[in-house]
Amino acid sequence: MTPSFSHWLNGLFQAAEAKGKTKSKPRTRRLDCEQLEDRVVPATLISIVTGAAGTGTLDAFLSATDGTINATDSAGIAGSISQGALQTVGAGIQISIT
Repeated sequence: MTPSFSHWLNGLFQAAEAKGKTKSKPRTRRLDCEQLEDRVVPATLISIVTGAAGTGTLDAFLSATDGTINATDSAGIAGSISQGALQTVGAGIQISIT
């Protein structure tokens, strides 16, 4: 056999073997869920309503020495503050909604 004929013959068998092989399936990535941290959403709307202290939904967070309402006090829910509760906050206390 001449080198060119044997080279051709080897190439012929290699091509036949390659046709018989099936391509392997590509690896698929398994889906996974990731737990995210909790989020706090501030109140969407805070209304001031007429009435005595205690008639507003956020009145309990105000006092003579504390005028702060935090976003976590009514997270994502519309709230109300009564005029009576605002009047109970001391004169030197700042009212803050954060």
